[in-house]
Amino acid sequence: MKETFQDIMEHHINTCFNMFEIDFHIDLIIAGSTGEGVAKPLTSDYDVIFSPSRIICVDQRSDVDGMYVMQNEFSNTEPGYVRLVADVDYEDDEGWYGRLTQILCKRCDYTLNNYLSSSLCARFIAEMFTSGNFPQQCVDVTHTQMNGPALTRSAVISFPLLSYKEKIDVDLVVGLQFYSDEIMSRWLHRQRHHQWPSTHIQREIAGMEGYLVPVGHKLSEFQDIEWRISYTTAEQKLVKNMQDEQIRLYAAMKMIHKDFLKPNCENFTSYFVKNIIFWVLEFTPIWAFTPSQFLDRVISTLCHLKRFLKRYFLPNYIIPERNMFLGRMTQVECKKMAVEVQNLIDSGCTFLFTSQKLSLSLQLVFYYPDRAKAYAAWLMQLEDLVAKMTAYNLKLFVVSLESIVRGTAALDLIWACLQSGEHWLLLLELFQLLYGDTKTILDLLLPGEFDKFCTQLRCVLS
Repeated sequence: MKETFQDIMEHHINTCFNMFEIDFHIDLIIAGSTGEGVAKPLTSDYDVIFSPSRIICVDQRSDVDGMYVMQNEFSNTEPGYVRLVADVDYEDDEGWYGRLTQILCKRCDYTLNNYLSSSLCARFIAEMFTSGNFPQQCVDVTHTQMNGPALTRSAVISFPLLSYKEKIDVDLVVGLQFYSDEIMSRWLHRQRHHQWPSTHIQREIAGMEGYLVPVGHKLSEFQDIEWRISYTTAEQKLVKNMQDEQIRLYAAMKMIHKDFLKPNCENFTSYFVKNIIFWVLEFTPIWAFTPSQFLDRVISTLCHLKRFLKRYFLPNYIIPERNMFLGRMTQVECKKMAVEVQNLIDSGCTFLFTSQKLSLSLQLVFYYPDRAKAYAAWLMQLEDLVAKMTAYNLKLFVVSLESIVRGTAALDLIWACLQSGEHWLLLLELFQLLYGDTKTILDLLLPGEFDKFCTQLRCVLS
């Protein structure tokens, strides 16, 4: 069985916990565009949620064998946020649950309860993942900082045999398993004008877990003991059940966000775009998603965005009571952006053709549909090979991490390259897919050829 990105990162994170003598299994969730399957193939940015599988948070606490259970408390919190009542007297067989709870808990004089502190937890995770020293020969950590609840680590990985370096950025955030019948019941039974998502998907999502990430509401006086609710896996399920034209709309809006919206307001995130797309899909009949109506759907999405901006209220799709603008964008920023969005609407989609990438994509789909299908099939084959290669590169990254203790990182990295036939076969397949079947691995090893190959590959997949 081939190792996936999730397998490799799970192993690394569990290794870090074991260094601290914390013995529990971690479930890993790849979030963001990569987890949804809509990221660029050569992406070097990864959003990773790691969740202790034996800790759960529920509305009504009860003892469960082998699990540490905390109770959700919603009183006096903003929608989309929760406090976690912890049992500081809890004793488990291993003893470390109780120790962690005592270290990471705060007592609130207002409620007289002990709560798991999001701020202390975030600092603990940051200390755990920054305590190791990385070998400069093959892994150079260039930057480490906290971004909200996430620890961002930037590193340059060297591949000695090929004289090649790869930069990756990984956002690591802890996510505690969260279940709330009240939240999911409201989502499941709310009135929908059209059948999106399908009844089957609605029921499936209603039974899925959420995750609590360690960050409180910015405007709350209790933000250091509040946790934000995230339904990452539910959102991934929604994206993966979109139809082709709906996926095209989502991809186009992400490009519009990057080229036209983000430059006008740094605080306007792609996560806002995803939630707007969810609302558009729920409000729009399925028959309206056809190639001939694509531009109409783009304008419709921008109109929804403008309404949200003018009202200074963007409801989260799973928890609509939560205003996603609050604490992230000011009313002045929203008003300014509403004017910019209106300008895009008034242009009648001509603005799309000022973006080279969007313009070429639209022309290919509308004027050369057969070529577009053939190109899509070729690109899927290329993306599959790149995904396998990325997993292998990350495996080398973990090899180097595990070699820190032995002090043999560079040697282990070179040996891992030499002994893997899969590594060379993947490289050769990619090389031949770009340049033809007559090429051999010797051609790839010619001076400067590998750099030229990487540049061409990035150009095709960017």
